Amino acid sequence: MKQFFKINEISKLYNIGPDSLRYYEKLGLLAPKRGKNNYRLYTLDDLWRLNIIRDLRRLGFPMEKIRKYEAILADRTLLLRVIREEMLE
Repeated sequence: MKQFFKINEISKLYNIGPDSLRYYEKLGLLAPKRGKNNYRLYTLDDLWRLNIIRDLRRLGFPMEKIRKYEAILADRTLLLRVIREEMLE
C-alpha cells in the first residue's frame, strides 16, 4: 500500500474537490505533510480523518461541530498511542 497520496488522488478517491480538501486543512481537520516540491502528501491517518469528516457531513453535521469532534478524537487517539507505547516498553 502507498505511504502518501497526492491531493488529486484523494479528490478522485473520495469524489470531493481539491478546494474542499484545502478548506478542511484550513480548518485544522486535515494536516497533510508537504513534499520537497511543497505538494500536499496525505497519509493513511489523513484518510482515516477524511472518512470521519465525510460520514459526519452525510449525517448533516455542520463543520463547526465536526471540528470540535475531531479535536476530541485526536486527543484520545494520541492518548491511546502513548499508552500503547508505554505498554510495549
